[in-house]
Amino acid sequence: RLRTPFGLALRGAVGVQMRVGDKVWMGVTLERARALQTQRQGDWNDQMTFCLDCPGRVVEVLTGPPRVRVSHGSFGVFLWNPAAVTRAQSTSEPLPFEEQYGPLVLGDEVLLAAEQERVVPLQVGHGGWSARMSHCLGRHSRVVGFHSRGDVRVHTPGCGSFLWNPAAIEQPGTGSPTALCAQAAGRFDDEGAAVLLLLALTRLSNVAEGDVTAVEDVLDALGRVGIGQKGAPPRLRAYGALALLAVTMDFGEVLRACCGDSNAKMTGEVWLPSCASTSAQAALRRSCAMRWPASDTGGISFAEVVDGKANAAEAAGRWLVAFFDARHPRMIDPGRGLPSGDAAVRGRAGSSAAAGGAGAAADEA
Repeated sequence: RLRTPFGLALRGAVGVQMRVGDKVWMGVTLERARALQTQRQGDWNDQMTFCLDCPGRVVEVLTGPPRVRVSHGSFGVFLWNPAAVTRAQSTSEPLPFEEQYGPLVLGDEVLLAAEQERVVPLQVGHGGWSARMSHCLGRHSRVVGFHSRGDVRVHTPGCGSFLWNPAAIEQPGTGSPTALCAQAAGRFDDEGAAVLLLLALTRLSNVAEGDVTAVEDVLDALGRVGIGQKGAPPRLRAYGALALLAVTMDFGEVLRACCGDSNAKMTGEVWLPSCASTSAQAALRRSCAMRWPASDTGGISFAEVVDGKANAAEAAGRWLVAFFDARHPRMIDPGRGLPSGDAAVRGRAGSSAAAGGAGAAADEA
């Protein structure tokens, strides 16, 4: 059984300590590396020779005996004697082999690509393809292991564990809004309820008739979730922006436009000032959501949409991806920095609390 990687530090060469997520260098001679790799330490593989010349990423730390599992991309993933590590650096900057999908470590929650026609060719020579794997596409899953060739073993709830080409994993902050919503709506959990609520808010709201209490109700519900904070906590702001959009516009049509549905009433670009009532726009401008930074809402701020500077359909897609991304964070995210030690544990606990908060916000609204 794979061990939990958070917080544990191992001592390498003189003065070197390493944790999961660290960038490491094996700056020892070939002879020294061979001597260190006894059978208890993971043994020696001739492919490891090439890893002595390039840095890798610590993806797992083991004890009894102390060992460190390091990913070297296409060169492979190997167990090393910690004494072979001569330098370690805590950095979230992707290594060359991580630029496409970002840094990955054991326990990460990742989003698998939704397009089967794109993924199937990627699996050739990387574990192959099974018909059951199609049920995993477009879903968030958890990294549970690494293959010696560099492939990633990922567990998808209800589907099982499969070996995937890392190229089949979406970058943080990306993915298909359509697939994410469809997968969520088909599940009887808080994510599914949150997505269905957005569609219901449009029908329940009377903002178009001049009643702006729905805007205030959404903000009040989000504010109650953010205990000790003024307004919605950062991890819920993407969902808050979606909820505010849903009570002022036909969210179903916005979503169809976002997905490029040819049958959508709204086609091409959708601008909130042209679709929302004057009273709704005034209520939105008075809200604290106008001060939410774009970094909390997928790169497009709520104010940009209200002011007509950003396409509402494009923003809705970004906000949906940001909402799901906030609920399924990676331990290492180039956009958020690299947690380590106890901070990593607190970060994971905090994200779980935020995940529960999103469901609570949906219930409150």
